[in-house]
Amino acid sequence: ATDGEGYKPCDPQVIR
Repeated sequence: ATDGEGYKPCDPQVIR
């Protein structure tokens, strides 16, 4: 649910 450097690897909304 977070974006940027504090991304969650288990989050479906995260796009590296």
